[in-house]
Amino acid sequence: MATPVVQITIDGKDVSDVIFPRVIAGSVARHDGEKANQFSLELSNYDGMLAKPKRGATLTVALGFQEFGGPVDRGAYIIQSVTKSGPEAVFRVEGHSADLKKTLKTQKNRSWTAPKTLGDVLKQVASDNGLTPAIDAGLAATPIDTIIAQTGESDMHLVTRLARRYGAIGAIAQGKLSFTPRGSGTSASGQALNAGVFTPNDFERFAIHDSDRDFRGASKCRVWDRKTAKGTVHSGSAGDDGPDYLHPETFGSTSEAKAAAGARAKEFARGKKRFEGSLRPAAPAPTPGAAMTTQGFGDDDDMAWVVKTVEDSFGRAGIVTRIVGEPKS
Repeated sequence: MATPVVQITIDGKDVSDVIFPRVIAGSVARHDGEKANQFSLELSNYDGMLAKPKRGATLTVALGFQEFGGPVDRGAYIIQSVTKSGPEAVFRVEGHSADLKKTLKTQKNRSWTAPKTLGDVLKQVASDNGLTPAIDAGLAATPIDTIIAQTGESDMHLVTRLARRYGAIGAIAQGKLSFTPRGSGTSASGQALNAGVFTPNDFERFAIHDSDRDFRGASKCRVWDRKTAKGTVHSGSAGDDGPDYLHPETFGSTSEAKAAAGARAKEFARGKKRFEGSLRPAAPAPTPGAAMTTQGFGDDDDMAWVVKTVEDSFGRAGIVTRIVGEPKS
C-alpha cells in the first residue's frame, strides 16, 4: 500500500507535523483558468492547542506518495476565511490561489477602441497588475472593430468575459496572465502541453459521460449597427439537430458576434462528452489545461481530451486525485 506524504507551509513555515495529524478533510482544486484555484481544510482542535490560522496568510500544499517520488507542489494559496465551530472544536480554512491580487478585484471604468487589438487590452491588464503577459499570437492579433468597454468591472472579470467571448482560457498563475485557445491543450507560445496516455489501469474508478444536454442547432449572436439603427443575427455553426442558441449579449460589430457565436458553438460541442477519473497512486497527475489521450477504453472513448480540473482530496485516510476532462477541440 502506498504511503501518502502531505507537506503544508504557512507563511513559509513548515507546519506539516502539526497540521496533518489534525486534518479531518482537505482538498486542493486546480482549474484550467475558468475558475480560480482553491483549497479547503477541516482541522480538529480537540485539545485547544492549535492556533487559529490567520486570514491573509499564504499556505502552500505539496502532495504525493513516498514510493512514487514523494510530494509534488500543488500551489500557493491565500487564506480567505477561517470558521471555528463547536462543540466539535473544528477549524474550517478556505482560500484561493495566491496569484489573485487585490488590484485584480478593483472595479474600473475604461475602454479600448480600434486600431488596438485584443492583445493590447490583455497586455495593459497584465501590466496594471504586475503580471507577465503570455498571449496566444492569433488571439493577440484579433482587432477591436468598435470598442471593448470595462464599466464598473474588475480586471479579473474582464479577462474571464473576454475569454468566454473569444473561446479562450484566461488564466492567472505563477506571475503570468495567459490567454490561450480553449480546448487546444497548448501554451500561449503554441507549445503542446502533453499529459500523456491514460488507460483504465491508471484509474481506481472512471466514468465517461455522453449526453445530448448540449446538443444545439445554430449558435447565434445579435449585432446592432449604430449607424443604420438596425440589428442582424450571425450564426457561428450549423451544429446538431437541437434547439438554436441565441447569445444574451448584443454585439457592436460583425466580427465580434461571429467570434462569440463560434466560441459558444465549440463549447456546446465539447459539452457533449466528459471524462472523470480517480487516479491510482502510481499514476502522475496531469496539469490543468494539458491534453491527454485515453486508450483501451473501447467504443468511441479512445480519444484526445483536455484536462479541465485536477482535484486532490486528502486526510489521514490517504490521498485521492480526481481529474475531469473535456474533448480536445
